[in-house]
Amino acid sequence: MKKKKFKFDDLDIEDYFNNADPYETPKAAKSRVSYAGRDLISVLCQHVELAVELGKHLNDRDVLNLCLANRPFYCTVSGYLLSSIRTWIEYRAPEAGRIFHYQLYARHLVDDPQRRTWMALKQGMNTSPNKDSKIRKVPGLKYLQLVLGRDKYCREILAIMARCGHRMPTTMHHSLLRLWLLMDIATSHQRQSMLRMTHLFKDVDLYNIQMFIIKLGMLFNDPVYGPCKYDLVQLMLGQKGLYKLWQLLTRKKFNKLSEIIELKLRYDFNFFSEGGYWLENMLGQIQGIPFREIGQQHKEGWGAGRAHLLRPDEVIPIEAVRRGLCLDEHLSQMMIWGYFDWKTGENIVPSMEEMYIEDEDDVLANVDTLEHWKPRHILKKQWYKLTPEQQDEILSDEEDERLRAQAWCGNSDDDAGSLDGVSDSDSDKSLDLDEEINRGYIVRPQAKDHESTVPDVNNMQGWIDFVNQSILGGIPVDLGEEEKIRAQAWSSYPDHDPGEDWDWDDLIRERRNRRSHQQEPGSGSDSQGEGDSDDEMEDYDDDEEEDGEGSYVYNDDMEDGNGDEEDDADDNNLAV
Repeated sequence: MKKKKFKFDDLDIEDYFNNADPYETPKAAKSRVSYAGRDLISVLCQHVELAVELGKHLNDRDVLNLCLANRPFYCTVSGYLLSSIRTWIEYRAPEAGRIFHYQLYARHLVDDPQRRTWMALKQGMNTSPNKDSKIRKVPGLKYLQLVLGRDKYCREILAIMARCGHRMPTTMHHSLLRLWLLMDIATSHQRQSMLRMTHLFKDVDLYNIQMFIIKLGMLFNDPVYGPCKYDLVQLMLGQKGLYKLWQLLTRKKFNKLSEIIELKLRYDFNFFSEGGYWLENMLGQIQGIPFREIGQQHKEGWGAGRAHLLRPDEVIPIEAVRRGLCLDEHLSQMMIWGYFDWKTGENIVPSMEEMYIEDEDDVLANVDTLEHWKPRHILKKQWYKLTPEQQDEILSDEEDERLRAQAWCGNSDDDAGSLDGVSDSDSDKSLDLDEEINRGYIVRPQAKDHESTVPDVNNMQGWIDFVNQSILGGIPVDLGEEEKIRAQAWSSYPDHDPGEDWDWDDLIRERRNRRSHQQEPGSGSDSQGEGDSDDEMEDYDDDEEEDGEGSYVYNDDMEDGNGDEEDDADDNNLAV
């Protein structure tokens, strides 16, 4: 109990303290927030400003998970849903929020969680009679995912193309967002009307979209192997948005030929002119797709109408001609843009900002990045500005890659025993293009769901069938008469051993002795013939020496009469 130093009567308290006891201790103010038994996020989310600030640093999926896992965060955001969504979009994707306005996507709007009406919001102002008593519609989390997702997909599309060597201007991202908005429109007339809105589609946007279409065609076509067609580009631009293009570039989908064929069948496959086989065999579907769904996606309303829906690559040139942009005169410059510096002539390496992909390991999990530009290429472009440690690290990484590649690129007969015959002169030989092509290739990693065709270890009969099929599978079963005769000739002809050495002196000496024994002694004509034969053999020796070692041509004039000798001569007749 606190001791009172002064005592006041009621009049003093009334005159000097307004009827308030000066010794009375005020009770502690009760806190509005109870922190007992609460986690940090729950405590932060009791304040609207902190909850919204927390959502700024989360992606769309994390915001949804936090709403499902934390009730205070959900209740706080639901109280100010429209303001929260706008703040998050303005912080993470401002340009996408302005292009994809929520009033264009009514299916992603929800009723105001606080049940606010239009009349209450206008506070007595004149509003539409139909809206006065209705609960207003506000963008929900699905709209947030739509805006942030499209912004992210467009950035990743440009990043993958930059990693493949096809760089884009800095304004290309905004143009891709407008291209996606254009692809949302379901009719050709509405698409043309939207392109006429110069405040939305500026001249630079038309230029960038045309450049993107050309670069995309260069990405889908090999300069050597082709196919030098824009079929895949037209197929991707005929879809509803750029999401399928993102799936194709990231190999999330359409990494199999059957999926591409299915997409093509649904888009613009002409069933009446090319579907005779299925009609003749009374088949009700193609590749599992019913007839009524084949070739319908290219029509207006994605199959609901009858007229062809103009793709961006068809409607952009029309609008460019209407504006007088003359894009056809810039096509060659669009093709070579971004590959080399016009002032110095050096090749341009994409920057880290152009190649940046958020959560790269997940996005590029199914992509073959062997031929992509990587951060070390950027460092190599600035080689003389690097420290010796950085240079050694880059050289070490490249040496490791080279050694790993040698394991798959060597010859099949390159073993330890073949090193004995290697000479220093082998390295001086000129490279053979066919040898380089046939020497091997790097084996690609197989998919996780790949089914092996090799039988089990204990399956003896399976291994027998597998070996027979592997070895004999490429030989045709039925051979014609000419093929059989040709095969018999090759199998019966004795193989000549190029390493066998002939002793030509012994052979010629043996033939001379044989001819001398066949001559009758005492005959002048015979002796004359023998002399002629000796002269002929001497002439032959001179010819043989002039032809050089290993060159021997048999002369029929050397033999005259004995059939056995002619057979022997035929056996030894060689022409090298």
